[in-house]
Amino acid sequence: MKPEVIVEAFKSLQDWSKWLVALETGICAGLWSKLTGGGAVPMALVLGWMLFAASIISAAVLLIAIPRAMHKFGQSGSLELKAVTRLVAIEYGLFLIGILCFVWRVTEAALAPAG
Repeated sequence: MKPEVIVEAFKSLQDWSKWLVALETGICAGLWSKLTGGGAVPMALVLGWMLFAASIISAAVLLIAIPRAMHKFGQSGSLELKAVTRLVAIEYGLFLIGILCFVWRVTEAALAPAG
């Protein structure tokens, strides 16, 4: 694989992770008042919020790992993707499971009896 392609792939991954962090941070901030407003908080909402927060943390670690991987690739020409791949899988896995929790909450609210 050409070095230019690898560098562009890392840059794209970095940009996407930054965008995902911004999205998740906005959602977490928006939900904070519902979580701390008192009263019973649905478990799906709490779990989704926690998963998004964990995804933000994993994205932060990924955003540190990408430049290190690019630097190492530039110095030695060796491409170590194991750590980056694991971090990407963790970040996206937490994000997707968090989305499923929010879908669960919306479904739960839609199916709740009125009253």
